[in-house]
Amino acid sequence: MLIVEDNPLIGEKILNASKRVLPFKNIRLTPTLHEAISYLKETDVDIVTLDLSLPRWQWN
Repeated sequence: MLIVEDNPLIGEKILNASKRVLPFKNIRLTPTLHEAISYLKETDVDIVTLDLSLPRWQWN
């Protein structure tokens, strides 16, 4: 499972709740789309939760 959330407090709450109720061994929290995409290129995940109000990602 991958959690993409730029607010650290909300991200930690989602992470902790997910660890309590979901059977996934690997749950990762990333604060940016850039980190999320890099992680997804290297790892297969079953679920992604995405903050829809993330700051716009610059394609440099």
